[in-house]
Amino acid sequence: SLRPLSPGLVGGGIVAGLAAAWTAYLARKERAALAAVLLTALCVGAGLFTLADADYEKNPVRQFAQADYADFTGRLFRSPGFAVGKTYLYLDVEKIAHANRETAARGRLRITVLHPDSYPSPVRLRAGDRVRVAARILPQRDFRNFDESPLADLRKNQGIHNHAVTKSVPLVEKLPGKGGPSIRGRISAARPAWQDRI
Repeated sequence: SLRPLSPGLVGGGIVAGLAAAWTAYLARKERAALAAVLLTALCVGAGLFTLADADYEKNPVRQFAQADYADFTGRLFRSPGFAVGKTYLYLDVEKIAHANRETAARGRLRITVLHPDSYPSPVRLRAGDRVRVAARILPQRDFRNFDESPLADLRKNQGIHNHAVTKSVPLVEKLPGKGGPSIRGRISAARPAWQDRI
């Protein structure tokens, strides 16, 4: 996967590319000038990627790493995913409550809700629902236990900042208030019915 470059290296590449392009242009070496411009554009792209990566790593949901349970409140930004014995929730976090302290925090969290004795899923939620979930953030070493390790780069590309697990369906609470009806919401609402028929 791609790795961010240091700001100094990116900045140096941009300066060097512009200098080379200008020098080649003055010398009427069009091909060399074009190559230098392309190099500069590549460095600009690398710089934007580095900035985006830094924002991702500094996200408060990404940085939250308490080992015990916390309450995550927010809105589901996509339909739940279903597997045997577990349901995946995709939460746009609004706030985190931990150790009697509530903090505003914006970011995206994937929560695995375990229900090994229940199939189909007892979780009846859809995109747009506001929920509060008591869950535990998964440390990096535990990702493999939940099939996370091979998907780390994919989740990053999707803008999901962290992963959590809750071992009890009653710890998922639907809250009052939701967005207006939408095609995504209607599809999400229909998924449990489709699942029951499978």
